Amino acid sequence: MEDIKEISILSKGIAALLFLAALGHTSATLLPILADQQPSSPAMTKVLGFVLWYGLFFMVIMSWRGKKKLIGFITGAAIGFAVYFVLGMSVGYNNAETRAIEQAVQNSNAGLPIMIDDSTRLDRVAIDQKNKRYTYFISIIDLTASEIDISIMNQHFFENTKPQSCQNEQLKVFFGEGYSINYSYFDKANSYIVEYTVQPKDCMG
Repeated sequence: MEDIKEISILSKGIAALLFLAALGHTSATLLPILADQQPSSPAMTKVLGFVLWYGLFFMVIMSWRGKKKLIGFITGAAIGFAVYFVLGMSVGYNNAETRAIEQAVQNSNAGLPIMIDDSTRLDRVAIDQKNKRYTYFISIIDLTASEIDISIMNQHFFENTKPQSCQNEQLKVFFGEGYSINYSYFDKANSYIVEYTVQPKDCMG
């Protein structure tokens, strides 16, 4: 009886370690996806890890039930591969979405710079997908920073730019994804003046 008990405890210990290994391997693949990052391990290493750890874990579990260890390993390997496939699809979707956004920004910049009015020029746009920031870089081409009345710029932003941003159908897509829209102003010497930000919450209500 003691031998059986000892084997049972050992088997449970092995199963626990294999479960933790499978969970750790899954987390190492899942967490970068949730953080909009690429998993660091090569694809072949990842798939072998899923097949191996899930396979060994189910092999031990099946052996407790009197099943053949090979059947347990094959079952676990199939489950591990299925988990890898689902996570791989998520990575592929995120990569495609990232590339589509970057391409859209490149297309926007292809037509820039462009004059907004006689003294204001839109130089370029940029996106920070990690921090969810979409930024317009704008120049006041006929004044230096010391010559600009910030109070007038503030008034124009709050009375015009901000409400127009909230009503803009294209920008609503970014707001819906949690992005802030930023307007970064520079003077004719390319010196920084001020930056204004419109958050999704600013457009609610």
